[in-house]
Amino acid sequence: MSILNVDEMLVDYGANMAAMLREGEMTMKGVGMRTSVRTRSNQPSSGGYGMAVGGYRAGMGYNGSLYGVPSTYVGVNPMTVSLQAKGQSDAIIRTQERTQGASSVQQLWNQIDEQTAAVQREMVSK
Repeated sequence: MSILNVDEMLVDYGANMAAMLREGEMTMKGVGMRTSVRTRSNQPSSGGYGMAVGGYRAGMGYNGSLYGVPSTYVGVNPMTVSLQAKGQSDAIIRTQERTQGASSVQQLWNQIDEQTAAVQREMVSK
């Protein structure tokens, strides 16, 4: 658009609005990138003793009651618990990043509202 014969304050206002909207876009794109990096580095921990193989859990030695018993009787698989914990912490990470992004964008909207009101006041007084 041509800026010929347009009030300089309105030209500056338009440029500022465009910059702030781009900043908001980058903020929200950053949410996805930061979430991806944080969840990728959030690895499940291995835990427990023994190993589930072919549906059976080996462990406890010759006199142990768990040797050769199907894993369904052993109890909770520690890896399953670890993956569940990872899922929960990933959900927390996503929520934290979205909240931070939303807060940043809300601040931008407040700045846009303030600048719009200031330009309106100035234009009315001219």
